[in-house]
Amino acid sequence: MFLHLAMTAPLLAAGHPQLGVQTHYGHKGWEPLSTLDAIKEMGVGWIRDDLFWSSVEKEKGQYEIPDYAWEWIKAAQARDLKIIVILNGSNGKYEDKFDPQAYANFARFVAKELKGHVHALELINEPFNHFRRGQPNYGKEPSHWNAWDPQTGQTDPWLFKYQQAMNSMADAIHEVAPNQFKILALGCSPPVNARLLKMGISPNVDGMVLHPYSHRSIPELQAYGNTAGYLKRDGITVGDERGTFVSINQELMALAAKHNGPKELWLTEQGYTTRWKHSGSRFAGYTESAQAKYAQRRLMECLGSGVRFAAWYNFYEKGNRPNNSEDHFGIMRRDGSLKPAYHAIQTVAKTMLGWKDENWGDVKVFLMEDRPDTWPIVWDGSRMASTGASRAYTFAKDKQRAVAIWSTERADGDLQPRSADVQIISDRVTRTITALDMMTGQITDVAFEQNGQTITIKQMSILDHPVLLILDGAQPAVTEQKPSSNVFASDQAWKISKSSGVNATWTLGQSDNHNQATLEFTWPQKGGFCGASTQLTLNEGTDIISFEHNASVPTTLLLRVYDSSKQTHQFKFRASGSGQWQAYKINIARNRKQSWGGANDKTIHYPITGILLGAEQAGDASNGTVQFRDLQMAKP
Repeated sequence: MFLHLAMTAPLLAAGHPQLGVQTHYGHKGWEPLSTLDAIKEMGVGWIRDDLFWSSVEKEKGQYEIPDYAWEWIKAAQARDLKIIVILNGSNGKYEDKFDPQAYANFARFVAKELKGHVHALELINEPFNHFRRGQPNYGKEPSHWNAWDPQTGQTDPWLFKYQQAMNSMADAIHEVAPNQFKILALGCSPPVNARLLKMGISPNVDGMVLHPYSHRSIPELQAYGNTAGYLKRDGITVGDERGTFVSINQELMALAAKHNGPKELWLTEQGYTTRWKHSGSRFAGYTESAQAKYAQRRLMECLGSGVRFAAWYNFYEKGNRPNNSEDHFGIMRRDGSLKPAYHAIQTVAKTMLGWKDENWGDVKVFLMEDRPDTWPIVWDGSRMASTGASRAYTFAKDKQRAVAIWSTERADGDLQPRSADVQIISDRVTRTITALDMMTGQITDVAFEQNGQTITIKQMSILDHPVLLILDGAQPAVTEQKPSSNVFASDQAWKISKSSGVNATWTLGQSDNHNQATLEFTWPQKGGFCGASTQLTLNEGTDIISFEHNASVPTTLLLRVYDSSKQTHQFKFRASGSGQWQAYKINIARNRKQSWGGANDKTIHYPITGILLGAEQAGDASNGTVQFRDLQMAKP
C-alpha cells in the first residue's frame, strides 16, 4: 500500500469545537494556570471545571463568585478557550445540603453572573456519587449507584431527588439567561440516564451528559449492554449484546427523542489511567502508549458518530502516587512534561479541525485474519472481549473526502498489523489518496484503483490506532454497473437446512435501506450447523463472493456453493460476535475449501447453481443470531 514516506502532517492552529479537556482550577491550588498555554497549543476548544456551591454561597442567601474562580475563567477566555462550568458540590448552610430549591437559587445567581464569560453549565457532577451519598436518608433507605433496588425492583429515591434538582436548576438558568448557555445534565451511567429520560427532563436541558469510561476494556466497549448479567445488575439494559460504545449512545439518544429529552450528547469525561497495577480498583493500569492510542480511537469515534462534544479526563495529573488511579489519568505530568496522549489528542484536534462526519459513501474492510481477545474481561457476569473488528468513519471538508480506519484489538500487542482489502464507495472521482498515521504523523501516498464509484485499496495495514485516508477529487463519479444479486428480497425463495437437534429460523427483512436475512439458532448441547440455501447462477470467471455479516455471538460462519456437477464446496470463517456489521470476501476458485458429492474432485464445475449461508456451533453460546446483507458477485 505505502509508496513513500513524507514529512509530518501539517496541523491547523485553532481550537476544535467538539473537543476539550478536564481541568481542576476550580479546586484552588490543585493545578497551575500556566497549564492553559499547553491546552491552547494542544488544539482543543474547551475546558471543563468546577464551581462549588459552598464557595459561592458562604452565608445563607448571600452569593459571590470567588476571586480565584474569576481568575481561571478570565485566563481561559484570554486564550479563546470555551468553558463548561460544573455547578457542583453541596452546601452545609442548609439542613438538606442538596436542597433542590436552594440549588436552583445558586444556579440562577451563577447564570446571571457568568453570562458572556462561559458557554455551558453542567448540573452537578456524577450525581450517583456525592449527591447520592449526601442525602439526609443515606444509609436508611435504598441507595445504589445504578439507582435500582434489585430486591424490590424499584427506582431509588435519590434519583427522583436529582430529577427535581436538575429540572429546577435548568428552569432557573433559562429564566434569567435564556439561550445564553448550553445547559447540560443527567451525568449518570447509561441505565440511570435511561430511567431519568423516562421520568421526564426539563425542555431547557440541551445536552445529555455521559462519562463513558471503559475501565478495563478497549474504548469501543463499555460495561453495559443487552446481556443477562447487566439486566440482573441494573434492571434495565442499554446498548447491544457486546456493549459497544456507539450502540449505547444511539439507544440513549433514541430514548431521548422518544421522551422529548435533550437533543445533544455531551461526553464530559472519559479516559484511561496509567497507574501501576494493584488490586482493588475498577480501572486497569495502561501503558502510556495504550493511553495515547485509546484516546485517539475514542475521540475519532466520537467525531465520526455524531457526538456533540467529548472531553478527555484529565489534563494535569493530580498526584504522584504510583498505584493511585486518579493521580494518573492526566496527559501532563506534575513536572510539566507531556505524556504521549497529549500529542495523540493534539493530532486529532488539529488534523480534524474543519472536517465533519458525513455519510458520503460506504466503506468495507475485508480483514485477512481474525484477532480475538486472548484475555477477555468478565464484568458483572458479562464477557467484554475485544473482537479485533475494524472501525471506519467517513468525513468531509470542502472538496475532500476522508475515511478514518483502525482495528479494535487491544493496543500494543506482539503481532504485526493485519492486512485488509478496503473498498470505498465514493461519490467523487478520486485523483489521489494519502494516508496519515495519526500516531506518528507520517503521510504516505496510497495506491488504489477506481472503477465507477468503487475504490479498492489492496493489502492495507490496519493498525491499532487511526489512519486517516484523505481522498482528493471533486468530479462526480459515475455509478458502476457491477454484478449483484438481490437475494435477500422478500420474494426470494430460501430453504432451511440444519443438523439434528438444532432449532433455526431464516427471516427476510429490511433495515437501514438494506434487504437482509436473519438466521436465528439454538444449539443442542454439542455440535450442530444450520443455514439457508437459494438458487442462483454464477458463470466461470465470477469468482469473488462478498457480503456483510453481523453475528451476536462468536460463531463459525459457512458459505457453501453448489456447482453444476452437484458437488458442494464449503468455506468456513470465524465471526467474532462483535454485534457490528463486518465485511467478508472470498475467491471461491483459490481459497481453501471442503468439497463433497457430485464429481467429488475438489474442482468447481461452472456454472454455480446455488449457495448456502449458515453457521456452525463454536464457543459456549447456546443461541444467537447472524444477519447477512449486501451479497455481491464479481470478477477478480
